[in-house]
This record gives sequence, structure tokens and C-alpha cells, in this order.
Amino acid sequence: MDTLWSFFLINMINMKIMKKTILIFLISILLFSLKISAQEATTNWPYLYNDFKNGTVNYTNGAKNEALMNIHLLRSRLHYLDNGIIKEVSNTDILVIEIGTDKYFAHDGKMYRVFAGNKVCFLGELATADISALNVPTGAYGSSSSTQSTKKLTSIDLSQTPYVNPAQWSSTSHIELKNNKEGGDFLPIIKKYYIVSCGEIFLATKKGIESNLSDDKISEFNDFVKKHKIKWRSPESLAKLLEFFGEE
Repeated sequence: MDTLWSFFLINMINMKIMKKTILIFLISILLFSLKISAQEATTNWPYLYNDFKNGTVNYTNGAKNEALMNIHLLRSRLHYLDNGIIKEVSNTDILVIEIGTDKYFAHDGKMYRVFAGNKVCFLGELATADISALNVPTGAYGSSSSTQSTKKLTSIDLSQTPYVNPAQWSSTSHIELKNNKEGGDFLPIIKKYYIVSCGEIFLATKKGIESNLSDDKISEFNDFVKKHKIKWRSPESLAKLLEFFGEE
């Protein structure tokens, strides 16, 4: 009887351990799936948004177009869909873009999202892929385990010839690219902030701003920074700088 009872207890314990192991395994799969679904940019999907979104582009010549759009992170280029095929707009022709609730201004071939401010003076956010992070040696003997990932990313950069001409078709299908998205490696994104004021643009750092101010304005600027307790790593705090430039 004791032997039978012991056997029963052992089986019960083993079943509990097995159930616990299966539960942990299922939770791990769920968390991984949630991470992948929440992850927007990968080496197979080097875009700012999780999918192409309704957008409007206004050109310097006064023309206006609506399409499904996204921002390619390798060189901060505007891509749009034309019958399911990804195409690129020459950024030099762009004046203003609206994608969803976000507004962008093009400057020097790059797309700056308006974080705060208006078209005269605003804090611009520039998001680009962190290619250097993909090339960090993590493999055996100091080799890079992300070399292939970098090649993937570069291979679908439509800003390269022959796709620099927006009138030409690319060979990249939106559906094909999206379906392969989760097969790519995580693509880290760098966000830098810039002050754009009256057509001028400079990095929103203390050094970057001071280098663009006259000597008599630097002291005034430092007083403003001290008074408003500007935190250089916080975009919300950097937005306060627009008040200084609005007073000029």
C-alpha cells in the first residue's frame, strides 16, 4: 500500500512539474510573440511605422498627393505605395508631409517630424536606423553576427539606383516585405532632435545651439537654459527652447 501511495505521489509531483514547465513555455512563446508584434522596425522592415499609413505630401511646386506612406529609416526617405509596389519620392521636391497625425518637413534630403512648434520654428525629430549597432562584434573570435542583417537592410534601400527616380518602379512588393518582417533582426533606431528656425537648422544640444548664436546672444541663452532647467536628453524639455527662439 505504501509503495502504491508513493508511486501515486511521485506521479502527481511529476505532473505538476510538467504542467508548470508547459505553462512557462507557453508564456515565453506569448511574450516573444508580443515582442515581435510590438516591434516595428526590423532588418526586413526598416520603416518607422508598423505599416504604410494614409498620408498627404505637399510639393514645392504646389502639387499635392495622397497615398499610403512610410518613412524608410536608412536614409530618412519617404516611401509610398503604388498598386502594392513600394516607390520613393525625391525629398528635394517635398515641402510638407502628413502621415496619420504626424507632420514632417523635408530638409537637406531628410524627413524631420514636428515634435513641437509650427512651420516657422519647431523642434524636429530625425529618426534613422542605427547601422553601427548592427555591426557590433558579437560572434565568435570578434566576428560580427549582424553582417547578414546589415546586407539585408542595405539591399532593400530603395533610395539607391535605379529607384532614386520616383517615376521608376521598384521590384519590392509591400506584401512580400511585410510578410517577411518578423524574420528580420531587431533594428535599433536613433532619434536626434534639431531646432528649425526661419529656415535654419541646428542640433538641439548646448554646443550645437551656441555655435549658431552671436556672442551677445550666448549669455542670454545660457540664462534661459538655467532658468527653465533644460534637460538635454528630454525632447519635452528641449521643446521649451522654442520660446527662446520665438523671442529673437
